[in-house]
Amino acid sequence: MAGQRLRIGTNRGTTFEADAIVIASGLGCFNGEGQIVRPDPLTRWGLERCGNAIAVDPETFATSCPGVFAIGDACHYPGKLKLILSGFHEAALMTQAIRQYIAKAQG
Repeated sequence: MAGQRLRIGTNRGTTFEADAIVIASGLGCFNGEGQIVRPDPLTRWGLERCGNAIAVDPETFATSCPGVFAIGDACHYPGKLKLILSGFHEAALMTQAIRQYIAKAQG
């Protein structure tokens, strides 16, 4: 699908287009030797980083790239606690931020 945009439909009949969708779960991205590596798309997109994590706005979990959000072990913000409970909290806030982002984009 290189060079093609993805079309994603919702159960309400709305269609969105995207260059990529990244769904990642787990504690890290490892190479065959057990070393943590940066996922290639994230490196190519030039997202602002903090160490090996993606820097995010702690209220919305938006990254430095408009329309790209990150939570969990992939992200960093001041005061972040690396706990599974924090990930649930981040997911709730990010979901609302994405909803607002999409609504604003649709006018």
